Amino acid sequence: MLVKDALKLINQVREEITSHADADYDSETRFALDWFAAKGFDKGRSGEAINMTNAINISLGAMVVSGFFEASGGSARLLTRSELPEVWDAAKNGTIWEACQHLVKRLTAEDGGIESAAALYNRLGALADPAHALARRLYDICEQRQWATEGRVYNQLHQEWDVIEKRAVELAETGNRSDLFSN
Repeated sequence: MLVKDALKLINQVREEITSHADADYDSETRFALDWFAAKGFDKGRSGEAINMTNAINISLGAMVVSGFFEASGGSARLLTRSELPEVWDAAKNGTIWEACQHLVKRLTAEDGGIESAAALYNRLGALADPAHALARRLYDICEQRQWATEGRVYNQLHQEWDVIEKRAVELAETGNRSDLFSN
């Protein structure tokens, strides 16, 4: 067996294993993950989005209300991180998808970094660990699709996770939870 064939088989098995964990995500995140795997941040047809939302028992309207997906004029797409609102409150209908995207947005922002991501981490509560797992899953999708630029940011979040957690603990201990993106 050639090495490239063995790697392909290993990645296929890893994909099967990790895709089973997708069931643990909220419906909006599962939809976003499926859409991302199929389209990335590119446009698709609204009909495709309707079929995909029906498969996980949510409506296209609910996805639009989520604030990170848009559908109009027959086309639909995930909003990019730069299109997400600067102020976001995880406590108000926050999804794992949004938590992951906002962590990446803060970590990679020119005026962000570890400090900003750690401050958000402290406000995520139960969304933090699943957002970390989602970053790894998104990286795997990007690697399979050969989306190196997009994959890099998810890998960065995954690689910096321990540093973010450590800084989040330090911020919590000092009571300093404000950051540039908070209300």
